[in-house]
Amino acid sequence: MNKNRHGARPRGSVDHRPKMYMAMDQFGNCHHGLKHPRKELMEMYGVTSCQKMYQDRGDTTYHTGYIIKSPVSISESVEHWFTIYEVKRMEKLA
Repeated sequence: MNKNRHGARPRGSVDHRPKMYMAMDQFGNCHHGLKHPRKELMEMYGVTSCQKMYQDRGDTTYHTGYIIKSPVSISESVEHWFTIYEVKRMEKLA
């Protein structure tokens, strides 16, 4: 692979590393190193389903995360509203 004099990839090059994600809920709880955020969050909270979370920006709606209801007791559950972020290594040309 061609690199510039600083060892960084040229602009427009393809990064073949697997994508990594992090999730943050409304309480500030973070989960790092997620490869499959929906699946891994459901496993962590012991649930088998979740809802998609959306955000409206102007005339466009974006899927931004997941709502997971984790059981606290037989009669109670807590909703976690997770926003998902893709984690990328910072690479800026010097």
